Amino acid sequence: MANTMISSTLLRRVAASVICMLPLAGYALSEDPLDMIYEAPYVPPSRDNNLVALAAPVNASPCNLSFQLTDNRPSKTTVGGVFFMLGHPGSTPINVQSVRSGDGLQWLRGAVRSVQTQRISVAEGAITHSSSVAQLGLEVQLQLAHAWSEGMNLASTVVLEARYRAPTGDVKRTYVGQGMKANWAFGNGEFMGVLNAAMADAVAFLAQDVGTLCEGRSLSASLP
Repeated sequence: MANTMISSTLLRRVAASVICMLPLAGYALSEDPLDMIYEAPYVPPSRDNNLVALAAPVNASPCNLSFQLTDNRPSKTTVGGVFFMLGHPGSTPINVQSVRSGDGLQWLRGAVRSVQTQRISVAEGAITHSSSVAQLGLEVQLQLAHAWSEGMNLASTVVLEARYRAPTGDVKRTYVGQGMKANWAFGNGEFMGVLNAAMADAVAFLAQDVGTLCEGRSLSASLP
């Protein structure tokens, strides 16, 4: 009798686990690389954003930013992984699948170009050493882009290293962006979305520093 109860309990647990894994089997991440197209997450307008826009210099001089890009990721073929767990979160993964990466430079290029505004022109090209306030140079290196499953969410981290050439002096900065989104289906688009969220987070800080340099002000020392 006891053996029968144990067997039926075990069967119920296995059946429940299999049922829980069925959605993953239908919506698992594909083997195709991500398209690596940068799209900034939508941010609804707010009163704070309007105040920032009003505070921007009205008669500020145009500023030209020339940039060069490098993909320095340790692995240029993957951007993370997904772990399929059976049972409680602390159990051993039953399957691990890498998230394949597309063109990292294309992705980085789109992100840096998003810094452009009515006053700041952004173009990829040679960087001059004798910059003026109207002409800035920027070298950006993509050091890390990683996404992973975290419970019912997807998380991501992007690390950029930037070197500015400006009349106030050359300076290096490191920008770390974080992303977090709900995970509905382990789809390629969801992983691309959470990576874009982290990239947008990092580029937001980069854009602030570009604006500071375009105003002729200096940046602080390199971030740790």
